[in-house]
Amino acid sequence: MAMAAGPVSAEAVLCDMQGAALEFFIDRNHFAAPVDPDEPPRRAATVVSYGTQQFPATPFLIGDTRGFEAEGLGGTTTLFVMQPNGDAVFSDSLAGTRITGKCTIRKDEK
Repeated sequence: MAMAAGPVSAEAVLCDMQGAALEFFIDRNHFAAPVDPDEPPRRAATVVSYGTQQFPATPFLIGDTRGFEAEGLGGTTTLFVMQPNGDAVFSDSLAGTRITGKCTIRKDEK
């Protein structure tokens, strides 16, 4: 007998990065251990909206710290880290980009 699945909770991370809006979603189910050992590994993925741009990224959760990693221009790595208090940094060390901001979290049901 199949059980009906309830709504899946996701977090929307909404940020003001020095006047530019940044938004992405974290689905906690991406980080859950597989139910069956033969299940393929889960890949966490999100789409980041930053100003007028959108790009794919790999989100992460480390305790209460959230963020994502994405491929930047010219093969560089872009990193975004949000601390539990909402302070955030968006950086690309190769390009010399470091933008700070403040974020909030909104719980969504998918």
